[in-house]
Amino acid sequence: MKRSIFFAIAAIIMLFYLGLMAINWLIFPMPDWLVRSIGIFAMADMVALVYLSVRYSRK
Repeated sequence: MKRSIFFAIAAIIMLFYLGLMAINWLIFPMPDWLVRSIGIFAMADMVALVYLSVRYSRK
C-alpha cells in the first residue's frame, strides 16, 4: 500500500475522536468511562500519527 494511505487513515481516525470530544464538550456530556476510552484511543492514534509523519518525512 502507499505510504499516504496509512497516514490518511490515522488522520481520519484522529478527526473522528476529536469530533467525539467536541460533542462531549459542546452538546452533551458522555459517561466518564467513554471519555477515558476515547482519550486512550486518541493518544494511541497520536503515537501512530507522529511515527508515520517522521517516517515518511525522512524518505
